[in-house]
Amino acid sequence: MELAVIPLNAARLAKDLCASAITPLEWGLGSRLRYAYYRPQLRGCAGYFASHGGFCIAGAEYASIGKDCSFARGAYIAARNRIDIGNGVLVGPYSLLSDSVHRYEDPGVSISEQGCSKGSIRIGDDVWIGAHVVILDGAIIGNGSVVGALSLVKGRIPPNEVWGGVPARFIKKREKSD
Repeated sequence: MELAVIPLNAARLAKDLCASAITPLEWGLGSRLRYAYYRPQLRGCAGYFASHGGFCIAGAEYASIGKDCSFARGAYIAARNRIDIGNGVLVGPYSLLSDSVHRYEDPGVSISEQGCSKGSIRIGDDVWIGAHVVILDGAIIGNGSVVGALSLVKGRIPPNEVWGGVPARFIKKREKSD
């Protein structure tokens, strides 16, 4: 019996091994290693961003991250087209940003064979995204906005507003204090 020879892409293998080794590391050294690993792959990076263990970016070449951003444990960016994250954005634990979703319109064709849509996500500056939030293609989140935990965002959130729920709905306006 002969063993099949599977050609290995050494660069891809090294990249995957590196990503799996740094993903579980905690703050401090882990955050600095993830930054050093992802920065050259990103479409754009305005400055340092911090990340907790489990943070991962799939399709980094389609994502840009502003300066002074922070990604909590398990935050996941899945980019296939374009995801732009502004400056000073806080992303809570286990939140997902995905600019593509599976197509399912034709019941005569397997969902896995219908492909995916490719949209975009734009998150403004000084935005706080709570824990377990899902942000899908077509989302535009304005500067200074807050998205509550366990929310699903697909559309537009104007600047300086608080939204939450599934789907996310307007809760209140952020007002300047005296």
